[in-house]
Amino acid sequence: HFIETLLDSLTSLQDPKSIADWIKLGNTLIDNFYKIDVDDEQSIKMIRDAFSHLDEQLKSASYDKHITPLVLRHYLNNALSQVGASQKFLAGQVNFCTLMPMRSIPFKVICLLGMNDGVYPRSIPPMGFDLMANDLKQGDRSRRDDDRYLFLEALISAQSKLYISYIGSSIRDKSERLPSVLITELLQYCQQSFCITGDEGLSPDESAAQLLTHLIQHHALQPFDARYFNPQAPCSFAKEWLPALAPVVELRQFLTEPLPALISNDDMQEVELAELLRFYRHPTKYFFNRRLKVYFNQASLDVLDDEPFDVDNLEKYHLKAQLLETELMGGDISLVTERLVASGSLPLGRFGKISLDKEVTTVSQLAQVLMPLLTNSNDDIEVDIPLVSGRLVGWLKHIYNGGLVRHKPSGFNGKDYLQVWLEHLCFCISIKNPAATTLVHLTAGKPVVQRLRVIDQSRARELLFQLFEVYNDGCCQPLALFPKTGWGWAKTKCTTAEPDDYKLRSEAVLNYEGGYNRMGENADDYLQRSFPRLNDEVYKLMSASSESVLFPIFEYLEDVE
Repeated sequence: HFIETLLDSLTSLQDPKSIADWIKLGNTLIDNFYKIDVDDEQSIKMIRDAFSHLDEQLKSASYDKHITPLVLRHYLNNALSQVGASQKFLAGQVNFCTLMPMRSIPFKVICLLGMNDGVYPRSIPPMGFDLMANDLKQGDRSRRDDDRYLFLEALISAQSKLYISYIGSSIRDKSERLPSVLITELLQYCQQSFCITGDEGLSPDESAAQLLTHLIQHHALQPFDARYFNPQAPCSFAKEWLPALAPVVELRQFLTEPLPALISNDDMQEVELAELLRFYRHPTKYFFNRRLKVYFNQASLDVLDDEPFDVDNLEKYHLKAQLLETELMGGDISLVTERLVASGSLPLGRFGKISLDKEVTTVSQLAQVLMPLLTNSNDDIEVDIPLVSGRLVGWLKHIYNGGLVRHKPSGFNGKDYLQVWLEHLCFCISIKNPAATTLVHLTAGKPVVQRLRVIDQSRARELLFQLFEVYNDGCCQPLALFPKTGWGWAKTKCTTAEPDDYKLRSEAVLNYEGGYNRMGENADDYLQRSFPRLNDEVYKLMSASSESVLFPIFEYLEDVE
């Protein structure tokens, strides 16, 4: 409808018309294309007034012929561009203006806004052809000195109140932001020259600190901050924010207490390694599926109705997996690429070829790194590890040169590292003289090789027992063990010399709850049902579980050059 209306309007604007027809067409265009609200009324009135003024001029000149679109456009450009140029300086009770000379008129209240360092005094770099800037003489104009003079004029003009504001904290990390050097100098002058009544007996430093506290008022970031509704503090008059202070109804805990264990400690249970791996891929989902028999269907039934110009991440992963398998098996890549093009999973034409060529190059580099590691294939190893209350049984496959090799045609995430870590522990326990486990994956499109060092059998058994205890707990209640959020938190904690607790918490909340144009981990239905928010209690549980489960991985994980 918009395109049709636009085309009809363009057609109507091509031919000359009488002023009455132009006014009618102008009103029609305004009604069709503008949803007028209070803010737009003044602007729309200017346009209508311009048409009315032209009508009066033509009637005064007794001109009744048609007007061409070119003439009308020229008239409206001149009429509307001049609107506002004659606005008065002192137009009302409250006046807004920039700091300019000859405006030092006395006022009862003067407010200087946005007085931050680097903003005022203004810093204007000289033009490249301005040779005078390189050889200043006495009497030459200085913008910074002009701004200092204007600031002094503003101070003198304030009769009763002087209000100066600046952004004192970063909106991102709450780090301190400095005021203008002029504000700093003014505060220092006040500290050196004045003191608060009753502070005459204090030392100069103490008196200066008291004065600074008295002069500076720190405001909160949000208008609904509780401090603005405190009778003893500067209050807010925005009553619409008061409901935001109402007590937040705490979400009911999903389970008030853990469910009883399925098997008592006296009974022997046999747990498959595949079952343990499945648990650590998504502990909360495992609890819902295995214990509660609850399944949230997360399959998307949406049908794409637009033409793809790039391959989405999931399709890209499957594409690279097919290419990598063909490369490792020594197959013909051209046959695979022809099949992929014919399948319709790639964008059409040149876009599809560009996407495919890029992935073929990436996979070829990954295969070159992998091939030397996949020689001397060894037999599968049976896992049969006695536990406190049962046995862990299963098989370990893909063993080369005496060690496990795990690879992926994309980046490893927290779930992947946990899977390999469990297999590595079982591998170190199940055989004598094991080799290190090798991990090969992609980071920023480049192959990366990492290694899990060999662990002493007693230490590996101790770590595996801890993971098995977590598994038993996870069968009785949802655990705050989040592979994505917990892995990011643990990685920062283990690889940063002095991690900042505030940034750690902020990043964890962002990863879990998401943000602008970013989906959080709690978008998962199972996590949304059990841990909808990463509040203080859940954050403590997540930190503790990540520390016990994930920290040991970083102790043995190392990059291979």
